Amino acid sequence: RVLFRSYVVAGKKRDPAYYEYIQRLLRLRKLDQYVMLLADADSAVLAGLYENYDVYVQPSYEEGFCLTFLEALARKKGSEKPFVLVGGTTGELPALLAIAGMDDFLFNASSETSFAEKMRLALKALKNGFYPNIPWQQLVETYSWEQAAKDMNKLYERLICRAGSTKGITQLITEHNSTSK
Repeated sequence: RVLFRSYVVAGKKRDPAYYEYIQRLLRLRKLDQYVMLLADADSAVLAGLYENYDVYVQPSYEEGFCLTFLEALARKKGSEKPFVLVGGTTGELPALLAIAGMDDFLFNASSETSFAEKMRLALKALKNGFYPNIPWQQLVETYSWEQAAKDMNKLYERLICRAGSTKGITQLITEHNSTSK
């Protein structure tokens, strides 16, 4: 049973054999009329998808931070249309869903049953007009390049201190740069 009218899979085609496998599965299960594969979609197409989705799904087994998830969320800022984000238990996705108030839509990435349950829940929430109360400022403060740089600097300083140096990373970089000229 198909739960939705259309499903778009967009992104880089990293593994041609896997892409062909997915195409065969869609044809075999007669789902190709519902699922559109957009391999190597350009940024304009992706922007349109991000702005018009109802349910965004990130089912990755190997995602670390997941910028696409944040972009999908950011594109909905100011939208009055209901939307839901669904994600697997990989990398930063659980934290992102929690901040967005959508941790009910977190699924076990290695379980088809878990995925199906969360998709049903997401579609039901969407049908009921679910609109998340997202703390946008907290997201910006937590997930920005400036904050990432500060966090990395703190990490480097801790690592250097553990290695026995009493100098901060800024001082080490300055000394390195002046001796490299």
